Amino acid sequence: MLESTFNGNSSGEGGGIYTAYRTSVSVEASEFTRNFAFNGGAMYAFISEVEVDASQFSSNYAETDGGALRLSATAQIQIDGSTFVNNETRGRGGAVYLYNLDAAARVRDSTFVSNTAGIGGAISLRDAGVAPSYLFIRDSQLQGNASNAIYAESQCTIEAIAVTMNDGNTPFDVNKSGGEYDFPGTSSFTCGVGSTCR
Repeated sequence: MLESTFNGNSSGEGGGIYTAYRTSVSVEASEFTRNFAFNGGAMYAFISEVEVDASQFSSNYAETDGGALRLSATAQIQIDGSTFVNNETRGRGGAVYLYNLDAAARVRDSTFVSNTAGIGGAISLRDAGVAPSYLFIRDSQLQGNASNAIYAESQCTIEAIAVTMNDGNTPFDVNKSGGEYDFPGTSSFTCGVGSTCR
């Protein structure tokens, strides 16, 4: 999908896009605004390959998980040069919810601002215990997200390079006192070169 607009759509799964069962979706230079779903306010992908490039997600809402995106059991996830602003969910992942990934998710040169969730205001990562889930994020900004910027559960690993996570992300004070991220269970986090993780 190139230079497309999804505005004010609603669905049970994926307010703008729903894709499942070994399909591929590529979104480039597109806008998703004020879409609604129970899961994945703008997009829900299940057992699919997903590439998002130079796109904007704003004011999307999911009742359960993934204010903008819910990506589950996906084989490939690449988010590049995209912006997530004012997306919301009551559950996990105000902007992006990653669940039980089959391969590493990669986020690069993207911005997450003022997204809201019960846990994981910008990104929430959860593993079902089959294989560890991995998120690699670099050259990105996470600001003003609530509750915390990033939340990971179970056997998850997150690596950040040249990432800023401060300036108003609300802390979720369970395992990391006053920090921007929280990792219960056996999850791990690496704040790499050029990153600010507080």
